[in-house]
Amino acid sequence: MTKNEFELMWSTMHRECEKIGMAVISGHTGRYEGCDYPMIGGATVICIGAKDCYVTPTMARIGDSIIITKGAAVEAAGLFAVTFPQRVAERYGKQIADDAEKIFWQMSVVKDALTAIQVGIRDQGVTAMHDATECGIWGGLYEIAQASGVD
Repeated sequence: MTKNEFELMWSTMHRECEKIGMAVISGHTGRYEGCDYPMIGGATVICIGAKDCYVTPTMARIGDSIIITKGAAVEAAGLFAVTFPQRVAERYGKQIADDAEKIFWQMSVVKDALTAIQVGIRDQGVTAMHDATECGIWGGLYEIAQASGVD
Protein backbone atom coordinates (compact mmCIF):
# COMPACT_ATOMS: atom_id res chain seq x y z
CA MET A 1 0.00 0.00 0.00
CA THR A 2 1.45 3.33 -1.01
CA LYS A 3 1.37 6.42 1.19
CA ASN A 4 -1.32 7.94 -1.05
CA GLU A 5 -3.44 4.76 -0.85
CA PHE A 6 -3.06 4.76 2.93
CA GLU A 7 -4.12 8.41 3.16
CA LEU A 8 -7.12 7.71 0.93
CA MET A 9 -8.16 4.76 3.08
CA TRP A 10 -7.97 6.68 6.37
CA SER A 11 -9.59 9.83 4.99
CA THR A 12 -12.46 7.66 3.71
CA MET A 13 -12.81 5.99 7.11
CA HIS A 14 -12.76 9.39 8.81
CA ARG A 15 -15.44 10.77 6.45
CA GLU A 16 -17.70 7.76 7.01
CA CYS A 17 -17.23 7.97 10.79
CA GLU A 18 -18.12 11.66 10.78
CA LYS A 19 -21.40 10.87 9.00
CA ILE A 20 -22.61 8.98 12.08
CA GLY A 21 -20.89 11.07 14.75
CA MET A 22 -18.16 8.55 15.46
CA ALA A 23 -14.40 8.88 15.77
CA VAL A 24 -11.56 6.38 15.57
CA ILE A 25 -9.53 7.06 18.70
CA SER A 26 -6.72 4.60 18.32
CA GLY A 27 -5.21 2.36 15.74
CA HIS A 28 -2.15 0.64 14.41
CA THR A 29 -1.14 -0.02 10.85
CA GLY A 30 2.03 -1.34 9.38
CA ARG A 31 3.74 -2.55 6.26
CA TYR A 32 6.28 -5.31 6.57
CA GLU A 33 8.86 -6.54 4.09
CA GLY A 34 7.95 -9.97 2.77
CA CYS A 35 4.28 -9.64 3.74
CA ASP A 36 1.97 -9.71 0.73
CA TYR A 37 -0.97 -8.07 2.49
CA PRO A 38 -1.63 -4.44 1.51
CA MET A 39 -1.82 -3.39 5.16
CA ILE A 40 -1.83 -4.91 8.61
CA GLY A 41 -3.63 -3.09 11.37
CA GLY A 42 -6.70 -2.36 13.34
CA ALA A 43 -8.64 0.37 15.04
CA THR A 44 -10.41 0.81 18.34
CA VAL A 45 -13.77 2.55 18.23
CA ILE A 46 -15.59 3.83 21.29
CA CYS A 47 -18.99 5.46 21.28
CA ILE A 48 -20.48 7.67 23.95
CA GLY A 49 -24.24 7.69 24.29
CA ALA A 50 -27.15 7.58 26.67
CA LYS A 51 -26.95 4.81 29.30
CA ASP A 52 -30.34 3.39 28.30
CA CYS A 53 -29.71 3.46 24.54
CA TYR A 54 -27.34 0.57 23.91
CA VAL A 55 -27.60 -3.19 23.65
CA THR A 56 -25.04 -5.93 24.21
CA PRO A 57 -25.12 -9.69 23.57
CA THR A 58 -25.73 -10.20 27.31
CA MET A 59 -29.18 -8.66 26.84
CA ALA A 60 -30.41 -11.42 24.50
CA ARG A 61 -33.08 -13.66 26.01
CA ILE A 62 -34.44 -17.13 25.39
CA GLY A 63 -37.29 -16.79 22.90
CA ASP A 64 -35.87 -13.75 21.10
CA SER A 65 -36.12 -13.88 17.31
CA ILE A 66 -32.89 -13.83 15.32
CA ILE A 67 -32.63 -11.64 12.23
CA ILE A 68 -29.64 -12.19 9.97
CA THR A 69 -29.20 -9.15 7.73
CA LYS A 70 -26.55 -10.51 5.37
CA GLY A 71 -25.61 -13.80 3.77
CA ALA A 72 -22.89 -16.09 4.96
CA ALA A 73 -19.21 -15.37 4.20
CA VAL A 74 -19.78 -11.76 3.08
CA GLU A 75 -16.51 -10.57 4.62
CA ALA A 76 -14.44 -13.47 3.30
CA ALA A 77 -15.86 -13.21 -0.22
CA GLY A 78 -15.48 -9.43 -0.35
CA LEU A 79 -11.95 -9.38 1.02
CA PHE A 80 -10.73 -12.20 -1.23
CA ALA A 81 -12.32 -10.53 -4.27
CA VAL A 82 -10.60 -7.17 -3.78
CA THR A 83 -7.33 -8.60 -2.51
CA PHE A 84 -6.91 -11.33 -5.15
CA PRO A 85 -9.11 -10.25 -8.10
CA GLN A 86 -7.03 -12.05 -10.75
CA ARG A 87 -7.05 -15.34 -8.83
CA VAL A 88 -10.80 -15.21 -8.32
CA ALA A 89 -11.36 -14.38 -12.02
CA GLU A 90 -9.02 -17.15 -13.17
CA ARG A 91 -10.74 -19.71 -10.98
CA TYR A 92 -14.40 -18.67 -11.25
CA GLY A 93 -14.63 -16.29 -14.22
CA LYS A 94 -14.77 -12.52 -14.57
CA GLN A 95 -18.51 -12.19 -13.87
CA ILE A 96 -18.28 -13.97 -10.51
CA ALA A 97 -15.12 -11.99 -9.66
CA ASP A 98 -16.94 -8.72 -10.40
CA ASP A 99 -19.99 -9.80 -8.38
CA ALA A 100 -17.77 -10.86 -5.47
CA GLU A 101 -15.96 -7.52 -5.54
CA LYS A 102 -19.32 -5.74 -5.08
CA ILE A 103 -19.84 -7.81 -1.93
CA PHE A 104 -16.85 -5.97 -0.40
CA TRP A 105 -19.04 -2.87 -0.04
CA GLN A 106 -21.67 -4.82 1.91
CA MET A 107 -19.36 -5.63 4.85
CA SER A 108 -20.27 -2.66 7.03
CA VAL A 109 -22.99 -3.37 9.59
CA VAL A 110 -23.65 0.29 10.40
CA LYS A 111 -26.67 0.65 8.10
CA ASP A 112 -28.07 -2.68 9.34
CA ALA A 113 -27.71 -1.64 12.99
CA LEU A 114 -29.20 1.82 12.48
CA THR A 115 -32.14 0.27 10.61
CA ALA A 116 -32.71 -2.41 13.27
CA ILE A 117 -32.91 0.00 16.20
CA GLN A 118 -35.66 1.99 14.51
CA VAL A 119 -38.13 -0.60 15.86
CA GLY A 120 -36.88 0.10 19.39
CA ILE A 121 -34.35 -1.39 21.77
CA ARG A 122 -34.34 -3.64 24.80
CA ASP A 123 -37.89 -4.38 26.02
CA GLN A 124 -39.32 -2.46 23.04
CA GLY A 125 -37.33 -4.16 20.29
CA VAL A 126 -33.74 -5.17 19.60
CA THR A 127 -32.11 -6.87 22.59
CA ALA A 128 -28.67 -7.67 21.15
CA MET A 129 -26.52 -7.25 18.06
CA HIS A 130 -23.49 -9.11 16.81
CA ASP A 131 -21.22 -8.66 13.80
CA ALA A 132 -20.55 -12.24 12.75
CA THR A 133 -17.14 -11.73 11.17
CA GLU A 134 -15.06 -14.26 13.05
CA CYS A 135 -16.50 -17.78 12.94
CA GLY A 136 -19.36 -16.64 10.72
CA ILE A 137 -23.07 -16.82 11.42
CA TRP A 138 -22.86 -20.00 13.49
CA GLY A 139 -20.11 -18.48 15.65
CA GLY A 140 -22.10 -15.26 16.11
CA LEU A 141 -25.17 -17.19 17.24
CA TYR A 142 -23.06 -19.22 19.65
CA GLU A 143 -21.40 -16.09 21.07
CA ILE A 144 -24.74 -14.36 21.65
CA ALA A 145 -26.16 -17.47 23.34
CA GLN A 146 -23.05 -17.79 25.50
CA ALA A 147 -23.04 -14.09 26.47
CA SER A 148 -26.73 -14.18 27.39
CA GLY A 149 -26.23 -17.14 29.69
CA VAL A 150 -27.85 -19.78 27.48
CA ASP A 151 -26.02 -23.11 27.54
